[in-house]
Amino acid sequence: MSQKTWLLVLVAGVLAFLALLNAGGWRARILARLLRTDNHPVVVPLPVDFRPTVPPGFKASILTGGFEQPRWLGVAPNADVFVADSAVGKIIVLHSPFAPGGPMRETFADHLNLPFGIAFHGNYVYVATTNEVLRFRYDPRTAKRLGDAEHILGLPGFGYNQHWTRALAFRPDDTRLFVSVGSETNVSIESDPRRAAVLVTDPEGKTCEFSRAD
Repeated sequence: MSQKTWLLVLVAGVLAFLALLNAGGWRARILARLLRTDNHPVVVPLPVDFRPTVPPGFKASILTGGFEQPRWLGVAPNADVFVADSAVGKIIVLHSPFAPGGPMRETFADHLNLPFGIAFHGNYVYVATTNEVLRFRYDPRTAKRLGDAEHILGLPGFGYNQHWTRALAFRPDDTRLFVSVGSETNVSIESDPRRAAVLVTDPEGKTCEFSRAD
């Protein structure tokens, strides 16, 4: 057997050995990429007079519609409803949502990068986009915006296909803000410790700690 043939056999043996090791789960990664499919939901019109089934003593009705991709609801201290219409980059306020004539609709903020989480803290509305946490000064009595966006905290991630949603929640004593950040993909080994983690910051965004999910 020639030297070239021996070399090919050796390389093939090394590759076979590495394949058996499956270090880092690389086979699943490759298959996930090769066999990846888009499985978007199919939206169909509601049947006439449709009402969801709810427990006895409760009832459900349609509050409003006309959104592109509503992904998060937040109820303000005055009971107005804030909606993150993520696909169009807007936060919509539904004033007096249960008034007889229906809610009055107003754009609270727009030109946002995939907004999702909404939280209220004193005279501010906090909004999590895919790559930062913002806050807007507002009037808690009227839910009217009083100022421009203020940057609070930078977040990792750009783009729709990178687990882009960022949920927000304040601790009961309002001293700490929790921000969820997903992994980049379903099979990522993250180099950024802020990925697949819950970030914890103060309301001003001056400090940031995180707890990894792995």
